[in-house]
Amino acid sequence: MTPDEEKLISEWQSGLSTKIPITCVVSDDDRTGMFRIFCEQLSRVAPNVIVTYRKGDDAKQPPGLEINKGLIYHAIPLGPELAPFLDLLSRIGKAQSPVPESITAQLENLKAPCFFKLFIASACPYCPKMVRDLAPLTLVNELVKLTIIDGLLFPEMAEPLDIKSAPTLLFDDRMQWMGQTALKEILGVALTQDPALMSASSIESLLGEGKAGLLADMMMEQGTIFPGFYELLTSGKWSVRLGAMVVMEEIIEQDGTLAEQCVVPLWERFPALDEQVRGDVVYILGEAGNRDTIPKLETVLSGPYSRETREAAKEALETIVRKA
Repeated sequence: MTPDEEKLISEWQSGLSTKIPITCVVSDDDRTGMFRIFCEQLSRVAPNVIVTYRKGDDAKQPPGLEINKGLIYHAIPLGPELAPFLDLLSRIGKAQSPVPESITAQLENLKAPCFFKLFIASACPYCPKMVRDLAPLTLVNELVKLTIIDGLLFPEMAEPLDIKSAPTLLFDDRMQWMGQTALKEILGVALTQDPALMSASSIESLLGEGKAGLLADMMMEQGTIFPGFYELLTSGKWSVRLGAMVVMEEIIEQDGTLAEQCVVPLWERFPALDEQVRGDVVYILGEAGNRDTIPKLETVLSGPYSRETREAAKEALETIVRKA
């Protein structure tokens, strides 16, 4: 942190009248130290900024700054990024909306969560404008999620998405804008999105926030099981699969007809699944299926599967017979 940056923070601090909480997510990642140092320097110069340190769920989780549930920085907001970062912090908890009333009204029409990833570069002269436009939206509507990523600091996040310039904005890993883009255009896409096209990663983010009920409601409202959801329902990661199963159980309870849609897609995936995953899938087939599902489960019962999977198939068959 340079003397000029400290001066800017000190002047900003003098205008604060409330405490501002942020969370520094730490892990075993080597870059965690950079975030710790930034937070220590920030809270030293600006005592009103209260930093809480939280261990990431994964030992190698990329470190970051969590401003609220909808905004995460995988970037150190210094240089050109410091001013928009401080400006955003000063807007937290204020009664006055941080965006024009016309934009607030538009955001009220969002039908589904919007997951944005904004790739920046620390010395980019155009990136701060995109941050100023997008970051305040997360304070207005909790359906707007923004992750700001320094693509040079975290190349493993940029390279798989073929990010080669900054700023680059991604919407749900599907839509991409390069360079400065008008907020009107971005909101136009967000407001007309088809929730059924949500990527598996976005759906997983919802589950990670404990929004299983919201996801179930969205699929019941649309009358379809989102294609990306099956990736989570058959995930080899237990925590992800469990969250998806909670969603599926809610749909089974409230909309049996919709629940039956999962039988064929899950059965198509069944041969390639691990045994542990197969047992959970068989359970869902029993809860969601009907008599047409019985022949499928009978092949599991008599097939070359583990004892646990065959036992799950037996229980699933009993469930279907009991429902019939």
